[in-house]
Amino acid sequence: MSFWSTLSGWFGGAPANPERGVQRPVTYGTPREIETNVSDERAMKLSAVFACGRIISGIGGSLPLDLFRKDSDGSRTSLETRHPLHQLLKKRPNQYMNAKEFRRTMMACRVWWGNAYAEIGWNAGKPTYLLPIHPAKVTVYREGDGVKYQIGTEEKGRKLYNRVGENPQVFHLKGMSTDGLI
Repeated sequence: MSFWSTLSGWFGGAPANPERGVQRPVTYGTPREIETNVSDERAMKLSAVFACGRIISGIGGSLPLDLFRKDSDGSRTSLETRHPLHQLLKKRPNQYMNAKEFRRTMMACRVWWGNAYAEIGWNAGKPTYLLPIHPAKVTVYREGDGVKYQIGTEEKGRKLYNRVGENPQVFHLKGMSTDGLI
C-alpha cells in the first residue's frame, strides 16, 4: 500500500461521486466503504442544514420589498398600494398565508431546491392569489419561443401552464442557472 493511498484512507478514501450523491464517512483505523444516499429530506433532518436554511429563508422573507413600474422613458415609478401586485406581495398572497410567510416559503424553496414556483390565480385579468408549488412537482422546458411548466399532482393528473401568454399562470423565482431556464 502506497503512502498516498494510506493518506487518502485516513480522510475517507476517494472523493465522493457527485452524480450519485454518495458520501463516505471519515474512518479511523482501516478504511471501509459505506455508501449513504443523501436526499433533500435527509439533509434537512440535519440540524445544521435545517438551521442554515431557516435563517437564510427567514432573512430573505423579511427584507423590504419595493415594487416599481418601468415607464416608457425607462424611469421607475413606485406602484400604488391599490395595485393588485402590491396587495398580493405585501399584504395577502393567498387565503392560507400572509406576505411574510409566503416570501419565507419561496425563499426556503430557493435555498433547498434551487428554484421556487407559485401558481398565479387570475380573475377578470388581474392576479388574485399566489399559491406556492413544491419544486419537486415542477418540470420546466422550452417549447417554441417560450417556456412551459409541467406540474404533476397526484389527484388531478398533469397540468400544463404556459408562461408565454398574456397572463402567465406560474411565478418562477429562479435560482442560479447555467441556461437561464431553471
